[in-house]
Amino acid sequence: MTAEVKAIADDLARYLRSLGGVSDVHPPVATVKKPTSRRRPPVPAFLATQGAAFEISFMYKNEPRTFRYYVDAHDDLRAVTQILRSHTNGELMVRVPGEYGHVMPNDIHYVNRLNLAPGTLAPLR
Repeated sequence: MTAEVKAIADDLARYLRSLGGVSDVHPPVATVKKPTSRRRPPVPAFLATQGAAFEISFMYKNEPRTFRYYVDAHDDLRAVTQILRSHTNGELMVRVPGEYGHVMPNDIHYVNRLNLAPGTLAPLR
């Protein structure tokens, strides 16, 4: 995890600790991309999914939760942090049930929208 991503992760963990109903916030953990299976052919780069940068586990209203954060663009750290905070706050109420009713991890992405379309210019102000 880079120093910038670590700073964002630590800030989000502090933010979660300040929210009502949230307890037992674990320190952010850098995630490791799983090795690809040798049985499958390689996936083209434009279809490959990026691995999560880090994840934070905590309890929300006595239910274990895990949020995985994907940060795939360099941008102003304050902007990235504020956007991820607002998405984190919004995702607290979202429960994604798995096969046996267990809550699955919530994936939260930060994407620099200007990097989505090559050749796109920044909007005029």
